[in-house]
Amino acid sequence: MSRTALIRYNFRVLMFNNWWLLVIPIAASQLTVFWTATTQQHFHPDLPATVVELVSPLLAAFLCAHLLSAEYRSGIGAVLASKPIDISKVVLWRLLIALGLVWLLGALSLAAFYFGMEPYPFTPPLLAMMSSSLFLALLALTFATLFRHPLTGFGVATLYWAMDLPTGPPLNPYLSLKSLSSSYLLPGTPPGQPLTDYWWVAKIILVVTAITLYLLHKNLLFTLGSPLTLRKRRRTVAWIVGMLSFYIVTGATVKVIFGYTHRGTLFPDDASWFRKQFAPFGPIPVSALFGANFRGYVGSIPNAWRIQQEGESDTLGDNQQHRKDLEAIVMNTPNSLWAPSAADMLARFRGRGKDAPDSRVETYRLLIQRYPDSPYLAHALQQIGHIYSEATNYDSGFDVKARTAYEELLKRFPSGDYAHEALRYLAESDKRNGDSASAHRHGQQWVDAAPVYIKFYAWAFLADLWHDEKNEIETKRAVVSTRQAIKAFRKAKDDGTIPLPSNRISIMEQQAGGIDTHLRTFE
Repeated sequence: MSRTALIRYNFRVLMFNNWWLLVIPIAASQLTVFWTATTQQHFHPDLPATVVELVSPLLAAFLCAHLLSAEYRSGIGAVLASKPIDISKVVLWRLLIALGLVWLLGALSLAAFYFGMEPYPFTPPLLAMMSSSLFLALLALTFATLFRHPLTGFGVATLYWAMDLPTGPPLNPYLSLKSLSSSYLLPGTPPGQPLTDYWWVAKIILVVTAITLYLLHKNLLFTLGSPLTLRKRRRTVAWIVGMLSFYIVTGATVKVIFGYTHRGTLFPDDASWFRKQFAPFGPIPVSALFGANFRGYVGSIPNAWRIQQEGESDTLGDNQQHRKDLEAIVMNTPNSLWAPSAADMLARFRGRGKDAPDSRVETYRLLIQRYPDSPYLAHALQQIGHIYSEATNYDSGFDVKARTAYEELLKRFPSGDYAHEALRYLAESDKRNGDSASAHRHGQQWVDAAPVYIKFYAWAFLADLWHDEKNEIETKRAVVSTRQAIKAFRKAKDDGTIPLPSNRISIMEQQAGGIDTHLRTFE
């Protein structure tokens, strides 16, 4: 039998009395694209990847679960004996036919977005769709063969596919079908999902697993002549439960390991990051797997499976019970792995209250004293300086305490993320205290340390300083530098590279306009 004839033969077997297998995928994929294109007012880079990573794997699972439906109905023992070639080759051809159809539909969907909405990098979502579809197709086929029923295999694949439905970060970043779409950031959204930066790692894992499932399925083919006993059904159900449990447990474990090894650098802070990562697990109590201290640290996590309730909008989960749990960790188990993190969160809770400044910084001081080598040291010093600097608005006596904290911060972390904030306060404090030399020195250091998107504040400070001293040459130079820095800020805003919330960027834009207007009075 020629290869062309073999393909025609297997296509007819696959579609015999099953033309709905062809109609449903075509209709589903094209209707999804049409609906998305007509309801989305603005194009986002993640839109094509989201559609094909969501729809194409499910279509592939639906088609491939039916690859051997004719053999299931006919009695596999007699069919195997009558096949002119190895049955595994027959399955391979049918698999290629089904996947070829799904991949073609996926490519057409991506082309519709490319030509119908906006050009974008075409290759990444295409490869992502192909790898996810391949894996879910083999998963559906394997369990369809184990149960001798196509819809049961499709049902198992649907359970796996449904793991990606909860909003937020994927439950398992390395086994997710939507790792590419999860890696995209919408304009103005700060980075919050570092686990999915290397989305291709998850795709490689899925492809390797798909190959493993294919080899397993080759062996399963020759067990179909034996009856499907109750014991085999129970064993297969146990495999399904084990697979889903493995998916959930390994996903949570990866997040905890990653979060712990990157403490002090997670966005927007460690506690908010952990709570956001664990929210998609919903009512599943996975945080309990990592001990009572971790569960007490993250607190009661909002359920992403339902609409957010009143009082759940706080990203840190500040409530009375959570504070009690954190206090218990800090006081009763100070040597716990999560004790420094608990102390940091408790300090954040107390630091944003309305108590006296000395009371608000008390837990931060405890954190510095008890855990001097923790990754939260820089933030603790910054918060102490920040709280005291705010207090100087109504009591200048706190200026000394604010300066002491910021000077200690610069001493320990001269090039850290908070250096520009410390230098800004010291420069402005020097100016208020009439120390012109120190104000110039700290002001220039502030210019050097400030990120490009806030450098215009430092240059504007120097321009004011030189103008007060009636130095026209230096004032003019500082004014020019300020305007150049404002242009750099606006370019960074347009490029979406400012790691700040959109409301904060809007305020900075207004302040930049006010500074530019103010500088015109110097000309």
